[in-house]
Amino acid sequence: MPMKTRVAWMLPFLAVFGRWIRLIRVMQQPQPGLSSSSKLSPIMARTRTVRGLPVHPVYLRQNNINQVSSTEKSSNGYTSSTSPYCLAVSSITDLPSSSNFLATQVWPSARVAARALEMHGPSLVAGSSKDTFTVCELGCGPGLPSLTAASTLQCQVISTDIDTLALELVAAAATEQNLGDFVTTRTYDLILAEWEKEWMNSVDLFVMSDVFESKAIAQGAAQLTQHIMDVGSSSTSKIWVFAQSDRAQREVYLRELQRLFPNDIRIPNDWTSFECFRSQERLWLCDLDETKVNYG
Repeated sequence: MPMKTRVAWMLPFLAVFGRWIRLIRVMQQPQPGLSSSSKLSPIMARTRTVRGLPVHPVYLRQNNINQVSSTEKSSNGYTSSTSPYCLAVSSITDLPSSSNFLATQVWPSARVAARALEMHGPSLVAGSSKDTFTVCELGCGPGLPSLTAASTLQCQVISTDIDTLALELVAAAATEQNLGDFVTTRTYDLILAEWEKEWMNSVDLFVMSDVFESKAIAQGAAQLTQHIMDVGSSSTSKIWVFAQSDRAQREVYLRELQRLFPNDIRIPNDWTSFECFRSQERLWLCDLDETKVNYG
């Protein structure tokens, strides 16, 4: 078999292997209260489940977890925290075959997206002329950016995913943190990328973090971006897209955007760093290196 043929035959297997390696890295991230040198934090003391599956909280700022007073109790009996959190499935071996394990874990790009909302979101809300500011997270998974937006901005948040278990994780975490009045969930397929004007027209900021699992999703996301840029909220809606440097399909997204918007100055030529945020730009393509993501 020629060398080129053998390499082409191996590529799909290498891609799957790489995805599992990244998942193992995520699962090995230190979780609150699980270190051998500390006791279980109060919020971890009670076992919780979603759809019968054990889940655990994943905090935006993990160094806040053990600093919370044991007397600070929320209405459901869990300890409150100064850090927003989402719920992730604790063991991928428990997942039913109908669920995508990628949608049940928190990836580095979601942390960066949440930090961006926490840092830059308040100025967007303050500068909006609308009575109600709305954020939509596309392909939300457990929804750390969504829950951060709801907690920090106290705005309306629409969390979307094609995986219904992911949406249940978001809803459960919102309820625990008394954010149910701010967060709603919707099933949405990025591959189809349909413009659902009855709710999309009201969105001021769309957020995507590492949603490009396949070429079809990347192309669909680009087509949806076109709708947002040309139709959304009187053509003022913003889109923030976060993707790791090693995600090959993110270039498919960028090339498709450039095809849909030839010679359009609104479309960046490349991905930029977190530090290069410009509030006046409608489309922000944020590049990140997972080894440099701050978990503190």
